[in-house]
Amino acid sequence: MKTIKLLKLSLAIGLLVSLSPSISMAQESTKANEPTQVENTSKTVDISKDFTGLSVSPSTLHFNLSPGKSKSMEVKIKNDTKKKYIFQANFSDFVMGVNGKPIGQANGSQKFGLSSWASMTPSYFELEPGTTQKVVVTVNVPDGAESNHAAWTVLMLDEVNKRAPLNVNGTANTVALGITPSVGFGVYIYQNPTDHQLEKIEIENFVFNDSTQHRQLKLSASNLGEGIGFCTSYVEITNLESGEQYKLKAQKFTILPGFGRVFYYDLSNEMKPGKYSAVGVIDTNNPDQVTAAEIEFNIN
Repeated sequence: MKTIKLLKLSLAIGLLVSLSPSISMAQESTKANEPTQVENTSKTVDISKDFTGLSVSPSTLHFNLSPGKSKSMEVKIKNDTKKKYIFQANFSDFVMGVNGKPIGQANGSQKFGLSSWASMTPSYFELEPGTTQKVVVTVNVPDGAESNHAAWTVLMLDEVNKRAPLNVNGTANTVALGITPSVGFGVYIYQNPTDHQLEKIEIENFVFNDSTQHRQLKLSASNLGEGIGFCTSYVEITNLESGEQYKLKAQKFTILPGFGRVFYYDLSNEMKPGKYSAVGVIDTNNPDQVTAAEIEFNIN
């Protein structure tokens, strides 16, 4: 039998650091439906070797602006390779899935899309070997109460490639596909108004799953407030018979207003049979507030 208790705790935890995730994206390729005959005329390239030495910092920009205010911050892209690159900068609005992965949205299609308030310069640039390029991102929050809400977007820095012409020698049924490798980086940008406190991170469910494959704890949480949460989730387990304790690896994450996250914690198959208690904890960047849930379960 399993029981679950949701707890509200007020603790001061000074050692936990809340960090937001970053996007670092290399090239993506798509597969077309296979024709009768496919001839690929592009050269195969080891992308990991070509792109070693390109870096972008920081991985996240945090703005805390009230309506009517503006601020600029810098992103730097450094080229330590021997090759010249050309980059195009764009914004890409998104929402976040329960696994933390961004899901792209059309810019301007949602209230929380920061691209409507943001600009960057330059938007197109060449990056010579051994040089660093600064991209200035400016967020200008319109005046008025309707602008007093959180917003977010991603600054996309994508390599611009010129496609070489395809040399196709084949029959009428031959289709030639040219694949051009490219590199791209993404920098999360968050705007959280100064008066938006993170008060409503709730643990909605905390369960133990036992299968022939593995044992696992699943923790589900939602952000019911208006502020963007930068949090840490961790689990502590106690063997109620022996008193032996385990602390599972902490997970740092971002949780957007109105969205939820799901976390999985795998348990070692070497845990001894017995009755256990697990406490799942979500620590926010508010040092006085921690949300926790407790569950009891058996390992047979």
